[in-house]
Amino acid sequence: MVEQLRKKFIFSAMLAILLVLLAIVCAISGLNRYQMERNTDTLLDFMIMQGEIFSENETGYGPFVPENGEMRQEHGPEVEDDTDDDLDDDLDDLDELPSVPYNRQDESQGMFGGGRFDEETPFRTRYFSVYYSPSGSYAHSRLNNIASVSEDKAIEYGDMVLSSGKERGKVDNFKYQRIETAAGETGFYFLDISEEKENLRSNLISSLIVAVVSYLVLFALIYVISGRIVKPFADNIERQKQFITDAGHEIKTPLAIISANTEAIEMIAGKSEWTENIHSQIKRLTDLVQRLLVLSRMEETGLRITFTEFSLSDAVADIAEPFITLAESQDKKIALDIEPDLLLNGDERGIRDMVSILCDNAVKYCDPNGNVRIHLSGTGKKKVLTVSNSCTGAEKAKVENWFSRFYREDSSRSRSTGGFGIGLSIAKAVVEAHKGKISAEFKDGDVIMTAEL
Repeated sequence: MVEQLRKKFIFSAMLAILLVLLAIVCAISGLNRYQMERNTDTLLDFMIMQGEIFSENETGYGPFVPENGEMRQEHGPEVEDDTDDDLDDDLDDLDELPSVPYNRQDESQGMFGGGRFDEETPFRTRYFSVYYSPSGSYAHSRLNNIASVSEDKAIEYGDMVLSSGKERGKVDNFKYQRIETAAGETGFYFLDISEEKENLRSNLISSLIVAVVSYLVLFALIYVISGRIVKPFADNIERQKQFITDAGHEIKTPLAIISANTEAIEMIAGKSEWTENIHSQIKRLTDLVQRLLVLSRMEETGLRITFTEFSLSDAVADIAEPFITLAESQDKKIALDIEPDLLLNGDERGIRDMVSILCDNAVKYCDPNGNVRIHLSGTGKKKVLTVSNSCTGAEKAKVENWFSRFYREDSSRSRSTGGFGIGLSIAKAVVEAHKGKISAEFKDGDVIMTAEL
């Protein structure tokens, strides 16, 4: 019992820790993803603004990366080469364009949502743009800031998002946003977020590794600590079990002496009302001690039983048969509904004791002129024994306590029927030793005991 309590404590604690760790990992992952989405949205807005500023100049110059030692120019219709003088004029025009606030937040417009960028941001960011004419045909693309995307691939991405009709979204490893140029063209900016996605994946894996290691460490700590926590309770319970065993054996001797002395008195003075009462109480105490010793032995040794295959149908029928005569003598009726040829791999003696306890309990507490029903059925490896009896007033009973040791719903009634309040405890121990479960309920005027094996 103590070991089961310890296992339940460890299971509950580890389940709570698992839920907390999962919540932490999910929260960290969610915050990282939110931050990534926020940063990439801000960066995409920044790239669009940069690109539109440079696109106002006909030269098409802007942030670029070298490709094979040469600049990647804007793709589209051929344009005439500028002369050196024209290039100087264009660069002079660029100086007159509005400046971009790289190192401070634009609080007045809220354009970047608190993002901080500098002059190097356009050069370390991979992005490209695709433009379509008002008629919807491909116009040109700008691939200066990415080397892994060809013009054909850029057009493929552009056609895909153009047909979707969305203003912004994601496609493969790119986040895109739609823009409308002053010339009436429709453009799409694509920001490469593969690095951010990889960072998210790495962070998630790291969080999971830390969570697993923490979980294992905590399991080891709780396993050790739980042993120390339950040790005082275990020692106390063991002392109680040993006391019951020792007391039971010690009580047997004076009971035997009292019985022998009572018989001697009867031989001298004859039987009387008092000697019969003594015999009755000796028998009652002997039965109580015997049951206590059985229950203590079950709990102390864990009910080590030898499993053998036997006919459960025959066992239930054999045990129930004597109770039919007993019930009829009390004007009660027993109805048997036993499915034939049901086999069970278990301890036959223990199962027979359990069936006897349930049948005896049903007959004792059945209403006068009431009915007792014993039903046995099986589906596959699962066998279900149900013993029910009519019992007026049981709807107010605390059925969850019926399997507790020495529990009595009505003490006076239990004494009149000879009960001790430990029979169902023994039945429960037998069922649990067979990895089954036993339960009680009150339904439609009947008390129903169900044992699943």
